Amino acid sequence: MRDAIAALENFDLARFRVTIVDDGSDDDTGAIAERMAAADPRITVVHHARNGGYGAAIKSGLAAADLDWVFYTDGDGQFDVAELASLLPWSADHDAVIGYRVRRSDHALRKVNQMLWSRLVRWTLRIDVRDVDCAFKLFRRRVWEQVTVHARGATFSAEFLVKARRLGFRVRERPVSHFPRTAGSPTGARLGVIARVLLWSLFDSKTTIDELRTQLPDLPAPSSWVWNEASERFGLLAFGDTLPTELAAVRDLIGHEPDVYEEFDVLI
Repeated sequence: MRDAIAALENFDLARFRVTIVDDGSDDDTGAIAERMAAADPRITVVHHARNGGYGAAIKSGLAAADLDWVFYTDGDGQFDVAELASLLPWSADHDAVIGYRVRRSDHALRKVNQMLWSRLVRWTLRIDVRDVDCAFKLFRRRVWEQVTVHARGATFSAEFLVKARRLGFRVRERPVSHFPRTAGSPTGARLGVIARVLLWSLFDSKTTIDELRTQLPDLPAPSSWVWNEASERFGLLAFGDTLPTELAAVRDLIGHEPDVYEEFDVLI
Protein backbone atom coordinates (compact mmCIF):
# COMPACT_ATOMS: atom_id res chain seq x y z
CA MET A 1 0.00 0.00 0.00
CA ARG A 2 2.83 2.41 0.75
CA ASP A 3 4.22 1.82 -2.74
CA ALA A 4 0.79 2.42 -4.26
CA ILE A 5 0.38 5.71 -2.40
CA ALA A 6 3.86 6.81 -3.44
CA ALA A 7 3.09 5.99 -7.08
CA LEU A 8 -0.15 7.98 -7.00
CA GLU A 9 1.63 10.95 -5.47
CA ASN A 10 3.97 11.02 -8.48
CA PHE A 11 1.08 11.48 -10.91
CA ASP A 12 -0.26 14.90 -11.79
CA LEU A 13 -3.59 14.29 -10.07
CA ALA A 14 -5.74 17.03 -8.60
CA ARG A 15 -6.63 14.62 -5.80
CA PHE A 16 -7.07 10.93 -5.16
CA ARG A 17 -8.54 8.61 -2.58
CA VAL A 18 -7.71 5.01 -1.79
CA THR A 19 -10.27 2.47 -0.60
CA ILE A 20 -9.10 -0.79 0.96
CA VAL A 21 -11.67 -3.60 0.99
CA ASP A 22 -11.21 -6.16 3.75
CA ASP A 23 -13.26 -9.08 2.46
CA GLY A 24 -13.77 -10.96 5.70
CA SER A 25 -10.07 -11.57 6.39
CA ASP A 26 -9.40 -13.77 9.42
CA ASP A 27 -5.94 -12.31 10.09
CA ASP A 28 -4.82 -8.77 11.00
CA THR A 29 -5.57 -7.29 7.58
CA GLY A 30 -8.52 -5.23 8.82
CA ALA A 31 -6.64 -3.81 11.81
CA ILE A 32 -3.59 -2.93 9.71
CA ALA A 33 -5.79 -1.21 7.14
CA GLU A 34 -7.50 0.82 9.85
CA ARG A 35 -4.15 1.97 11.23
CA MET A 36 -3.14 3.12 7.77
CA ALA A 37 -6.42 4.99 7.34
CA ALA A 38 -5.97 6.68 10.71
CA ALA A 39 -2.56 7.95 9.58
CA ASP A 40 -3.66 9.11 6.11
CA PRO A 41 -7.07 10.80 5.55
CA ARG A 42 -6.94 9.83 1.85
CA ILE A 43 -7.41 6.18 2.83
CA THR A 44 -10.74 4.61 3.75
CA VAL A 45 -11.49 1.00 4.69
CA VAL A 46 -14.54 -1.10 3.90
CA HIS A 47 -15.02 -4.25 5.99
CA HIS A 48 -17.04 -7.37 5.17
CA ALA A 49 -18.11 -9.42 8.16
CA ARG A 50 -17.51 -12.57 6.12
CA ASN A 51 -15.86 -13.34 2.81
CA GLY A 52 -18.25 -12.39 0.03
CA GLY A 53 -16.16 -13.25 -2.99
CA TYR A 54 -14.14 -11.30 -5.51
CA GLY A 55 -17.04 -9.55 -7.17
CA ALA A 56 -18.57 -8.53 -3.86
CA ALA A 57 -15.27 -6.98 -2.75
CA ILE A 58 -14.95 -5.00 -5.99
CA LYS A 59 -18.54 -3.81 -5.73
CA SER A 60 -17.99 -2.49 -2.20
CA GLY A 61 -14.87 -0.63 -3.29
CA LEU A 62 -16.59 0.91 -6.30
CA ALA A 63 -19.60 1.91 -4.20
CA ALA A 64 -17.27 3.93 -1.99
CA ALA A 65 -15.76 5.80 -4.95
CA ASP A 66 -16.94 9.39 -5.43
CA LEU A 67 -14.41 10.92 -7.84
CA ASP A 68 -14.84 11.08 -11.62
CA TRP A 69 -12.39 8.27 -12.40
CA VAL A 70 -12.02 4.92 -10.67
CA PHE A 71 -9.09 2.52 -10.72
CA TYR A 72 -9.01 -0.88 -9.08
CA THR A 73 -6.39 -3.55 -8.60
CA ASP A 74 -5.69 -6.48 -6.30
CA GLY A 75 -3.75 -6.17 -3.07
CA ASP A 76 -1.51 -9.21 -3.48
CA GLY A 77 1.44 -7.37 -5.03
CA GLN A 78 1.06 -8.83 -8.52
CA PHE A 79 0.58 -5.42 -10.15
CA ASP A 80 2.58 -2.20 -9.95
CA VAL A 81 0.34 0.84 -9.47
CA ALA A 82 3.08 2.97 -11.05
CA GLU A 83 2.13 1.39 -14.39
CA LEU A 84 -1.11 3.32 -14.20
CA ALA A 85 1.01 5.91 -16.03
CA SER A 86 0.60 3.87 -19.22
CA LEU A 87 -3.20 3.96 -18.94
CA LEU A 88 -3.74 7.62 -18.09
CA PRO A 89 -2.83 9.10 -21.52
CA TRP A 90 -5.64 7.08 -23.13
CA SER A 91 -8.30 8.27 -20.69
CA ALA A 92 -9.09 11.45 -22.63
CA ASP A 93 -10.60 9.54 -25.56
CA HIS A 94 -11.91 6.44 -23.80
CA ASP A 95 -14.36 5.60 -21.03
CA ALA A 96 -12.34 2.65 -19.77
CA VAL A 97 -8.67 1.75 -20.10
CA ILE A 98 -7.95 -1.81 -19.01
CA GLY A 99 -4.73 -3.75 -18.65
CA TYR A 100 -3.77 -7.10 -20.08
CA ARG A 101 -0.97 -9.17 -18.60
CA VAL A 102 1.96 -9.45 -21.00
CA ARG A 103 3.44 -12.43 -19.17
CA ARG A 104 1.59 -14.09 -16.31
CA SER A 105 3.55 -14.89 -13.16
CA ASP A 106 1.46 -17.87 -12.06
CA HIS A 107 2.20 -21.57 -11.80
CA ALA A 108 1.67 -23.68 -14.94
CA LEU A 109 -1.69 -25.22 -13.97
CA ARG A 110 -3.19 -21.85 -13.17
CA LYS A 111 -1.95 -20.44 -16.48
CA VAL A 112 -3.56 -23.25 -18.43
CA ASN A 113 -6.87 -22.94 -16.62
CA GLN A 114 -6.90 -19.18 -16.98
CA MET A 115 -6.23 -19.51 -20.70
CA LEU A 116 -9.17 -21.90 -21.08
CA TRP A 117 -11.36 -19.67 -18.94
CA SER A 118 -10.52 -16.55 -20.99
CA ARG A 119 -11.23 -18.35 -24.25
CA LEU A 120 -14.50 -19.66 -22.87
CA VAL A 121 -15.61 -16.18 -21.83
CA ARG A 122 -14.56 -14.55 -25.10
CA TRP A 123 -16.32 -17.22 -27.16
CA THR A 124 -19.44 -17.38 -25.02
CA LEU A 125 -19.99 -13.67 -24.54
CA ARG A 126 -18.54 -12.54 -27.87
CA ILE A 127 -16.27 -10.02 -26.18
CA ASP A 128 -13.04 -9.01 -27.91
CA VAL A 129 -10.82 -8.54 -24.86
CA ARG A 130 -7.41 -10.19 -24.42
CA ASP A 131 -7.44 -10.55 -20.65
CA VAL A 132 -10.95 -10.31 -19.21
CA ASP A 133 -9.96 -10.82 -15.57
CA CYS A 134 -6.88 -8.61 -15.41
CA ALA A 135 -7.25 -6.68 -12.14
CA PHE A 136 -5.84 -3.44 -13.52
CA LYS A 137 -8.76 -1.35 -14.75
CA LEU A 138 -9.31 2.41 -15.01
CA PHE A 139 -12.72 3.79 -15.97
CA ARG A 140 -15.06 6.72 -15.57
CA ARG A 141 -17.29 6.43 -12.53
CA ARG A 142 -20.36 6.91 -14.72
CA VAL A 143 -19.53 3.60 -16.44
CA TRP A 144 -19.98 1.82 -13.13
CA GLU A 145 -23.11 3.84 -12.35
CA GLN A 146 -24.75 2.75 -15.60
CA VAL A 147 -23.67 -0.89 -15.60
CA THR A 148 -25.60 -3.29 -13.38
CA VAL A 149 -23.47 -6.29 -12.40
CA HIS A 150 -25.16 -9.19 -10.63
CA ALA A 151 -22.11 -11.46 -10.30
CA ARG A 152 -20.48 -11.60 -6.87
CA GLY A 153 -17.71 -14.03 -7.74
CA ALA A 154 -15.36 -14.86 -10.58
CA THR A 155 -17.64 -13.70 -13.39
CA PHE A 156 -17.66 -10.07 -12.21
CA SER A 157 -15.13 -8.74 -14.73
CA ALA A 158 -16.69 -10.55 -17.67
CA GLU A 159 -20.19 -9.28 -16.91
CA PHE A 160 -18.91 -5.75 -16.28
CA LEU A 161 -17.02 -5.55 -19.59
CA VAL A 162 -19.77 -7.14 -21.67
CA LYS A 163 -22.38 -4.73 -20.36
CA ALA A 164 -20.08 -1.70 -20.64
CA ARG A 165 -19.44 -2.55 -24.30
CA ARG A 166 -23.14 -3.12 -24.89
CA LEU A 167 -23.91 0.35 -23.55
CA GLY A 168 -21.48 1.85 -26.04
CA PHE A 169 -18.63 2.80 -23.72
CA ARG A 170 -15.23 3.11 -25.40
CA VAL A 171 -12.71 0.59 -24.07
CA ARG A 172 -8.96 0.52 -24.70
CA GLU A 173 -6.51 -2.21 -23.69
CA ARG A 174 -2.92 -1.60 -22.64
CA PRO A 175 -0.14 -4.04 -21.64
CA VAL A 176 0.87 -4.27 -17.97
CA SER A 177 3.38 -6.30 -16.01
CA HIS A 178 2.41 -9.19 -13.77
CA PHE A 179 4.57 -10.16 -10.80
CA PRO A 180 4.73 -13.19 -8.48
CA ARG A 181 2.28 -13.03 -5.61
CA THR A 182 3.78 -11.47 -2.49
CA ALA A 183 0.81 -11.85 -0.13
CA GLY A 184 -2.14 -14.15 0.39
CA SER A 185 -3.15 -17.08 -1.77
CA PRO A 186 -5.66 -17.46 -4.59
CA THR A 187 -9.02 -18.34 -3.03
CA GLY A 188 -10.02 -20.28 -6.11
CA ALA A 189 -6.72 -22.12 -6.49
CA ARG A 190 -8.22 -25.58 -6.71
CA LEU A 191 -9.87 -27.74 -9.34
CA GLY A 192 -13.51 -28.58 -9.10
CA VAL A 193 -15.18 -25.23 -9.72
CA ILE A 194 -17.74 -26.06 -12.39
CA ALA A 195 -18.61 -23.50 -15.05
CA ARG A 196 -21.71 -24.32 -17.04
CA VAL A 197 -22.59 -22.23 -20.05
CA LEU A 198 -25.95 -22.22 -21.81
CA LEU A 199 -26.67 -20.14 -24.90
CA TRP A 200 -29.86 -19.47 -26.78
CA SER A 201 -30.19 -18.00 -30.26
CA LEU A 202 -33.10 -15.56 -30.48
CA PHE A 203 -33.44 -15.52 -34.26
CA ASP A 204 -36.03 -18.30 -34.23
CA SER A 205 -37.28 -17.57 -30.76
CA LYS A 206 -40.72 -16.41 -29.73
CA THR A 207 -39.14 -13.68 -27.61
CA THR A 208 -36.80 -10.72 -28.09
CA ILE A 209 -33.93 -9.00 -26.28
CA ASP A 210 -36.36 -6.35 -24.98
CA GLU A 211 -38.66 -9.01 -23.56
CA LEU A 212 -35.70 -10.68 -21.90
CA ARG A 213 -34.77 -7.42 -20.23
CA THR A 214 -38.32 -7.15 -18.91
CA GLN A 215 -38.57 -10.73 -17.67
CA LEU A 216 -35.15 -11.60 -16.30
CA PRO A 217 -34.92 -9.03 -13.49
CA ASP A 218 -37.84 -10.88 -11.86
CA LEU A 219 -35.94 -14.17 -11.82
CA PRO A 220 -33.58 -15.08 -8.97
CA ALA A 221 -30.03 -14.42 -10.14
CA PRO A 222 -27.51 -16.86 -8.66
CA SER A 223 -25.66 -16.70 -11.95
CA SER A 224 -24.81 -14.20 -14.68
CA TRP A 225 -27.37 -13.47 -17.38
CA VAL A 226 -25.83 -11.86 -20.45
CA TRP A 227 -26.89 -11.11 -23.99
CA ASN A 228 -25.30 -10.02 -27.22
CA GLU A 229 -27.57 -7.77 -29.26
CA ALA A 230 -25.44 -7.88 -32.39
CA SER A 231 -25.73 -11.65 -32.74
CA GLU A 232 -29.13 -11.97 -31.03
CA ARG A 233 -27.71 -14.46 -28.57
CA PHE A 234 -28.65 -14.79 -24.94
CA GLY A 235 -26.72 -16.74 -22.36
CA LEU A 236 -26.45 -17.97 -18.82
CA LEU A 237 -23.04 -18.47 -17.22
CA ALA A 238 -23.55 -20.51 -14.05
CA PHE A 239 -21.21 -21.85 -11.36
CA GLY A 240 -21.69 -24.71 -8.95
CA ASP A 241 -22.72 -28.35 -8.92
CA THR A 242 -26.29 -27.79 -10.09
CA LEU A 243 -27.93 -25.48 -12.57
CA PRO A 244 -30.53 -23.00 -11.31
CA THR A 245 -34.10 -24.34 -11.17
CA GLU A 246 -35.25 -21.11 -12.83
CA LEU A 247 -34.05 -22.49 -16.18
CA ALA A 248 -37.50 -23.99 -16.73
CA ALA A 249 -38.98 -20.48 -16.73
CA VAL A 250 -36.33 -19.32 -19.18
CA ARG A 251 -36.99 -22.27 -21.50
CA ASP A 252 -40.69 -21.36 -21.51
CA LEU A 253 -39.84 -17.74 -22.26
CA ILE A 254 -37.42 -18.53 -25.08
CA GLY A 255 -39.44 -21.38 -26.51
CA HIS A 256 -36.68 -23.91 -27.07
CA GLU A 257 -33.70 -25.62 -25.48
CA PRO A 258 -30.31 -23.87 -25.49
CA ASP A 259 -28.24 -24.18 -28.65
CA VAL A 260 -25.01 -24.78 -26.77
CA TYR A 261 -24.32 -26.51 -23.49
CA GLU A 262 -20.76 -26.77 -22.26
CA GLU A 263 -19.35 -27.85 -18.91
CA PHE A 264 -15.82 -27.16 -17.70
CA ASP A 265 -13.69 -27.76 -14.63
CA VAL A 266 -11.84 -24.49 -14.21
CA LEU A 267 -9.31 -23.02 -11.82
CA ILE A 268 -10.20 -19.46 -10.92
